Amino acid sequence: MNKKNIGVFTPDFSGGGAEFIAVEVANQLVAEGHNCFLICENESGPFLQNVDDAVSVFSIGKGGIFGSAIKFHQLCKKYDIDSCLTTVRRCNVIAGLAILFLKKTFRCLMLEVNTFDTLLKRGYISRFVWLFLMRIAYSNASAIVSCSNDVANQVKKHIGINHSRHMVIGNPALPDNFEELVAGDPSDWPTEYSGKEIVLISMGRLEEQKNYRFLVQAFKSLYATNNSFRLLLVGSGSQQEEISQLICELDLEKVVKMLPFIINPYPILSRSKVFVMSSKWEGFGNVFIMAAALGLPIVSSNAPGGVREIVADNYMGRLYEQNDVDGFIHGVNNVLDSVGDEDSIKKRKDFAQKYKVSVITKKYINLILNK
Repeated sequence: MNKKNIGVFTPDFSGGGAEFIAVEVANQLVAEGHNCFLICENESGPFLQNVDDAVSVFSIGKGGIFGSAIKFHQLCKKYDIDSCLTTVRRCNVIAGLAILFLKKTFRCLMLEVNTFDTLLKRGYISRFVWLFLMRIAYSNASAIVSCSNDVANQVKKHIGINHSRHMVIGNPALPDNFEELVAGDPSDWPTEYSGKEIVLISMGRLEEQKNYRFLVQAFKSLYATNNSFRLLLVGSGSQQEEISQLICELDLEKVVKMLPFIINPYPILSRSKVFVMSSKWEGFGNVFIMAAALGLPIVSSNAPGGVREIVADNYMGRLYEQNDVDGFIHGVNNVLDSVGDEDSIKKRKDFAQKYKVSVITKKYINLILNK
């Protein structure tokens, strides 16, 4: 095998999907025999502890886009990094600008892992500048990978890139050792949940995108139909206090529990009955794959992005229109019939296997090496 010096560029190691992808891909690259340089702007966050000792971690610090591009360029030259995978738009832009001054053989694989909703909510000038920089940067990519068809269409629409090397590949969402992770410590599980309850679980950052206000309000209506239901929210974010207060206002403290970000959520996922999501937009939905790997049915809002590509068949779960309480209730009650259905469980588990880290990383490596 031709050993390569490959960089993986991520903002930090916080508990998001892009950061998870960066660490898992970096670990897999060294397992495949390559030298991997995990480049970040801020060397902090829970996923840092998951980085393999064989991966070299470098922080360039967070500054302006152009200053970071210079530092990225200098790091790549110093360590003779000949290719790179970038995980989010900011990293894509920084690397894309740096490529202008790197050797012509340098290859950069850029990932698009979310819809353009957040970007399009920016003010006019900020939005214009970002789209302009993205057009320059993305034109320098050796390959662009969008995590879903919906995201790919948005890249074409807003960036104007109809790149011959632009393709759709779902995220590497399932660790190869997930069965080992399932057997981990379940101490985060609420002790008051005895096992007789119907526990719905949702995981993700407590931010506007996830629309947790709706989920809590919809759950109150669901609970009114059957007091066996419970809701478990796992994640941290800027809306944590707001959601906690809403739970109290709706008098749901005994049946809705909030847990902070958990680096290994598989033990509590495996003890839940249904995975629920209420997102306003969702690029791919790593958490859907995590839930499916354990056989859990999914009930999700029909959000822009990759949701409907994952929950495309009834055996995977049900979709409801955004902010539709009745649709949410119907979806949950509908999937409960398949919770113990062995055929549906097997199909979900088989579906999740397609998104194992080793499987998707192999596709990334082939693109980086131009195979």
